[in-house]
Amino acid sequence: MEPTKQDAEAMLQDAGKIELAVRAQGPREYEPFLAIGLLMGMVGLRDLGDNSVVGGILQWVPLAVSAAVLVPYMWRSRRVRVLVTSPKWLPGAFLAWYVAIGNVLPGLLDDTVDYAYTAGGILAAAPVLWWAERLRRRT
Repeated sequence: MEPTKQDAEAMLQDAGKIELAVRAQGPREYEPFLAIGLLMGMVGLRDLGDNSVVGGILQWVPLAVSAAVLVPYMWRSRRVRVLVTSPKWLPGAFLAWYVAIGNVLPGLLDDTVDYAYTAGGILAAAPVLWWAERLRRRT
């Protein structure tokens, strides 16, 4: 029996459905941006928990959440390739922003401004988390 045009169309539709199902199970581009944004925001906890147990615990919470996001992302990205829509220069720009606003500026203002690291951590994490939310809404 020869395949007909209808058989070919049905096979293509099935292949499209399978691709959508695989992509739905695969990694999403916003996940690493979310995890990195949480890690950047963790810099601000330096002001809140200098030598207290609560401050020490608060510093581990964003790290654990970030690890819980990144580890499954890495495992899934080994099986299914991530469709990247972000510009290639964007992670480098976020890194430069983090170094300048999250570390250097609070280090310079530490003795003059209360909670300089908290403000720096929030300002450093804000654009990364905004980008992650933008990517999440697009998918």
